[in-house]
Amino acid sequence: MKVLTGLVSALLVSPSALMVMPAAHADPYPHTVDTTCHARLQDSTITRRIKPQVAFRITTQGNATPNARVGIRISRDSNERTVLRTSRYYSGGTENWAFPRLKAGRYTIVFRAQTAARSVYKNCSDASFLRVTR
Repeated sequence: MKVLTGLVSALLVSPSALMVMPAAHADPYPHTVDTTCHARLQDSTITRRIKPQVAFRITTQGNATPNARVGIRISRDSNERTVLRTSRYYSGGTENWAFPRLKAGRYTIVFRAQTAARSVYKNCSDASFLRVTR
């Protein structure tokens, strides 16, 4: 009788022990963390002999450092013609980038940071305005 009671109690306890599992850890959804792009020209007015230089960084909430491909487009304001189109890789911190010399005129430099498809960070963009004098 004691053996039978032990077997019955073991059969009743074992399924309930199997039902207790650790909580599932869900990955964050893609493109849910806000990011902000900051593009700052070293000088907003330069001469033709000087290359435009930009300090670029991406900030997020907390201490995160997102990686992104930054598309850069420099266009002339007078006719909105694209003068230069390039891309650079951003991997955290402040990146200092220099571009080729430009002719005299007013320019708009647009930066568009695009993160990986499954990254938790959102894409961002920023623009800077440049004046080149003779």
